[in-house]
Amino acid sequence: MEIRFLAQSAVMITDGDARILVDPFITGNPKATIQADELDQTHILLTHGHLDHAAGAAAFAAMTGAPVLAADPAHRLGGEGLAPSDTVTADGCELRVVRTPGHTADSVSLLLPADGALLTGDTVLGRGTTVIAYDGNLADYLRSLDRLRALADEAGLRVLLPGHGPLLADPAGTLDYYLAHRRERLAEITAALAAGDRTPAEIVARVAREAMAETVKQAGKARETAVQAKVRQRLEAGGLVMPEPPIVGFGPNAANPHYEPREGADRLLESNQVVLIDLWGRTRDDTTFADQTWMGFAGGTVPSEVVKVWETVRDARDAAVAFVKQAVAEGRQLEGWEVDRACRSVIERAGYGRWFTHRTGHNIGQEVHGNGANMDDLEMHDTRRVIPQTCFSVEPGIYLKRYGIRSEVDVYVDERRARVTGAVQTDRSAMFAPGAGKGRAR
Repeated sequence: MEIRFLAQSAVMITDGDARILVDPFITGNPKATIQADELDQTHILLTHGHLDHAAGAAAFAAMTGAPVLAADPAHRLGGEGLAPSDTVTADGCELRVVRTPGHTADSVSLLLPADGALLTGDTVLGRGTTVIAYDGNLADYLRSLDRLRALADEAGLRVLLPGHGPLLADPAGTLDYYLAHRRERLAEITAALAAGDRTPAEIVARVAREAMAETVKQAGKARETAVQAKVRQRLEAGGLVMPEPPIVGFGPNAANPHYEPREGADRLLESNQVVLIDLWGRTRDDTTFADQTWMGFAGGTVPSEVVKVWETVRDARDAAVAFVKQAVAEGRQLEGWEVDRACRSVIERAGYGRWFTHRTGHNIGQEVHGNGANMDDLEMHDTRRVIPQTCFSVEPGIYLKRYGIRSEVDVYVDERRARVTGAVQTDRSAMFAPGAGKGRAR
């Protein structure tokens, strides 16, 4: 049997007349990538459906007539799926399917029992550790690692073949490291919860501060999707659920208020770039979300322009909160557009009005974007009342060409007072310096 690595994650397994192509991330003309005698494939297999593993599957299937086998029905073409314990055979070549969800819901690994080899896709990487993608689950991932660790002994694994990075010649040792790394992190989070983080707002703020303090020290190493996955893992470990992954933007991507990082199309953090983390979560389906945005800077000295923009955004946020608190304390009826105007006027006076391109905030309920009054005098003149027992965000932002700055807090209003839930980023030095992460909160 011959195992040949092609482009990116693609692997060609040849055994006699069998030709099995795994994870064909191959763009352009497939014939330019593989050898002529490999065109007669018998099967195409996917360890999961992410584009950096599956982008070329349809093209190869159309060219060769080979079926595409995958755990997720959405990625199958002309063939059966890949269920746990399935065996794929072709002219004497045998691959056994091992269910390994976690990185994604549809992740599988492929065992070559005759060679003691396991193709792990993204469940185990050749370098670093795996992130939990937006459709993955940390608890499932830990169970999958336990399953693979047992398989290392039972099947006598001699080598792991990751979808990215070099092969790993010590399967048991690698899996032991992965398990220890995950459990160590979970123990840290459990300790933090025991120390007092109870509400979604408290958990969100702690995760944001920790992730930011780590990220700003990783210029040249951190990718947006990796930080995104880490943030989601920590929120889930804290007991929070979220319908969509958090937003992480570096430099120019932070300047897009609608940016969402995607694997294969994200940015590597560079020195002296702004870092934005927008994250949210709730404890159960019938509870209210906590939704916050925190800022950082991956450099030693923050440029004066960045400082000015940050302070303008912070002051606008605080002006809107103060306006709401005063109106509620006075018993005055408050409409959504008024909150936007109180916030926006601060940014306009500072000369940045044209770069504040969205409403000040949105209602928050059992959905991140609820059905109540929005803080909006830009997209619409929202005259709906801000009524007691409701929550909304205050999140002004200034979005320039090279970076954007946004600061988001949640405000809860009852009959007599309004208050910010959770910590508030107030001091730029707390998060805009490498290694810092505690700062002042109120």
